[in-house]
Amino acid sequence: MSPAAARRSGARARAVFVARFLGLFAVLACAGFAVDAPAHYAGALRLAGTVTSPLLNGWSLEQRDSPSGRQEIWFRRGNDQLRLALGLHAMALSLLPLLALLGATPGLGAAGLAARAAIGVAALLALDLLVVLLY
Repeated sequence: MSPAAARRSGARARAVFVARFLGLFAVLACAGFAVDAPAHYAGALRLAGTVTSPLLNGWSLEQRDSPSGRQEIWFRRGNDQLRLALGLHAMALSLLPLLALLGATPGLGAAGLAARAAIGVAALLALDLLVVLLY
């Protein structure tokens, strides 16, 4: 294969990868919001924080209704309290590029894709939990 043909082939492969990534990103975003995946991720993150926070930093997490009807998360220790200003729903958005990149990667196969996606989701959940606990 000539160098010019190799460059064209590489450019085509990159273009196909980018197109697959963007298409999967759009599909995952629509599907995620259709099934309310950010709320489920936020619930899992809140549950993990509720269990680990008192053990690791001495603060308990409480979910309260605000006057506007939105759910708010509060840290509480004795008489001290602090409202969590992070949106747990928004933290779920970090999953979109990860899953789209994995899905666009050629040659993974279904089992490899599922294993890498599970590891990636667990790692991002742990990272988001660390952010919440260090807050």
